[in-house]
Amino acid sequence: MDLERIWQLFQAGGIVMYPLVFCSILVLAVTLERHWSYKEAEQFRKGKDEFVRALLEGRWLEPQGASGPIAKLLKDAYSWRGLETSVQLQMFENTAASIMGRFRERISYLETIVTLAPLLGLLGTVVGMIQSFKVLAVKTGQMQAITGGVGEALVATATGLCVAVLALLCHSWLCQRLDRLAGDLEECGAALLTGSSFAAGRRSRETA
Repeated sequence: MDLERIWQLFQAGGIVMYPLVFCSILVLAVTLERHWSYKEAEQFRKGKDEFVRALLEGRWLEPQGASGPIAKLLKDAYSWRGLETSVQLQMFENTAASIMGRFRERISYLETIVTLAPLLGLLGTVVGMIQSFKVLAVKTGQMQAITGGVGEALVATATGLCVAVLALLCHSWLCQRLDRLAGDLEECGAALLTGSSFAAGRRSRETA
């Protein structure tokens, strides 16, 4: 399909094609921005199992990917080990909730576009069909013009559905990664608290 034909179809979709193009660009922009944000946070997974195992044994092992927000939280949490367990838990949960809140930023845009894009496409098609049927009111014997106009008007609906599908796939992919990061946080937090309790118990026995 050449560029001229693509431009013709774009024009046939009507004015709603412009917000649909904006929506598609926004989907790609949000997906790429969130991808790089999650990629940095996922760096610590390289040594996560060894890190958790060391904590459960009462040892501290430097987490991988120290530049990521999760690795920074784990370092901070280790420095809290002298505090009461309940205080450590509260501080960890508050910081983890703040991190997850930042991870969820702009994800709602994709949810909105999944709903908005088909509606915009439908609106464009309805407007196009109204314009096409005006031919019948003005002059009879123009069935080819009417059917052709309806066919072109459906371009808006097709475009809206394509944008919605793209947004849905990107949203599902990012949410999957977000859930894994939340699970990693919970696992590491539990290991930190267990290791802290283990170390505190050992210090108590040594003092006794």
